[in-house]
Amino acid sequence: MRAVDMGRANAETIELTRRHCRHARIEQVGGNSFVGNALGLPMGLMEVRCEHAQPPRTQGHQALDLAVEFYNENCVDCVHREGSGELPNLKTVAGEVAARETELRDAEERAASERAGRLNERRDRRQAAMAGQDAVARELAAQLDVLDRAEPRTGPPSAGERRAERHVVETARAAPDLFGPVLVDTLLGLASDTADPTAFAALRQYRSTEAGELLAFLRPELVAADLPDVVDRLIDLASGDAYDHWRPPAAPDGLRAAAEVDLPLVTGRITEHMESDDEWTRHIAADAARVVLRQDPTRVVARCERSRTGRRLCGVSASFGSGAECPCRRLERRACHDALDRRGARRSSVARNEGRAGEDSLVAAAFPGAVGCVGSGDGGGA
Repeated sequence: MRAVDMGRANAETIELTRRHCRHARIEQVGGNSFVGNALGLPMGLMEVRCEHAQPPRTQGHQALDLAVEFYNENCVDCVHREGSGELPNLKTVAGEVAARETELRDAEERAASERAGRLNERRDRRQAAMAGQDAVARELAAQLDVLDRAEPRTGPPSAGERRAERHVVETARAAPDLFGPVLVDTLLGLASDTADPTAFAALRQYRSTEAGELLAFLRPELVAADLPDVVDRLIDLASGDAYDHWRPPAAPDGLRAAAEVDLPLVTGRITEHMESDDEWTRHIAADAARVVLRQDPTRVVARCERSRTGRRLCGVSASFGSGAECPCRRLERRACHDALDRRGARRSSVARNEGRAGEDSLVAAAFPGAVGCVGSGDGGGA
């Protein structure tokens, strides 16, 4: 229990302070808390006092933070210290805290230096890449110069930065071919170093494996509002073929990250793709469905079961009739059929049989609830 751990840590800090000097003491202001009295642990409001120091200006419930702050302000050069000689004491613990803070500052400085180095590299590469380019490409690079930076933005964008953001996003929408490899690397580097949302422009407009991996890297910072504009591209990225010279391998990490943030949105878009009249769209959706279901099929099925109480799931109303099939179950069944059918169609007759056998076992392991999919010979949709 967190409160008990805090009380124990406070008791240890009181003992460390006693060992450090007989003049310093940690006192509770207004007595202990009800829970602290019941457990016999100091859990009330506290302060550190000493007859040779100024009256305390800080109070709190974390005794160690108060004691270390008191030590740094009053004890380092104090001539009145009378220690008990026992170790560890407040001095040794304060030294460990100072060492950790120094290490953290050094790591932050190294990271800032590395980001600054990457920024200079991106600028040099853009300058070299723009040699001989037309005015439109040079203008796009100039707008990226305005946006590119080493540190995250701490305040609202300036008017110039807002104009540059609009220029970059509108160019990505209207003329994505202007984004050569160097400019795409600029967007990806900018996002990985500063979490700048402009990098999503690259992901929205064309297939970028690196951009999908970047989205997965930024998973801790993602919120549901980030996803509607990019979910279709993430579905596309989840489909690929390592054996096809004309199709790059799949990059499903971005879709997995999106499913963790907003599963109903992701499954809803996949379901819509599966109901498309275009066969290739359904194939891509089947691969995406397999990615989501393989990640955690029990979570998808559990959400389906909860949806029967009237909640929304998969972007559609969850009021199913007694004989209706849940959208996620339909998605799962169709994913199995479409993926099996496509894998078999791409191979020779011998390889097709081997591929189906391997795919059957994979489907059985990944989708325990996919009744009737494994071993279906015709590969038809559900």
